[in-house]
Amino acid sequence: LETLKEEKDVVNGKLVRLRKSSKDLEDIIESRRPAERPTKNKAEFVKAAKRPTTDKVEIAKKPAVRYAEMYRRTSKRSTVRGNQRNW
Repeated sequence: LETLKEEKDVVNGKLVRLRKSSKDLEDIIESRRPAERPTKNKAEFVKAAKRPTTDKVEIAKKPAVRYAEMYRRTSKRSTVRGNQRNW
């Protein structure tokens, strides 16, 4: 009976230490987690503001610039520099 009481005390002591160490581990884990702070990366779901609708008026588009016109040389001089040959 005496040995059972001693074993019970030993087991209870181990249980208390185990609970304390598990609590310490939880505290360490909590301290390592980043604090929850509002970040700009979080998606916010907000209803789009209603914009007043206007009559759709077609806007005259500029004519597309042709490739040759975009890359046409404006100057007629040769592009030879230094000792390069213009083949």
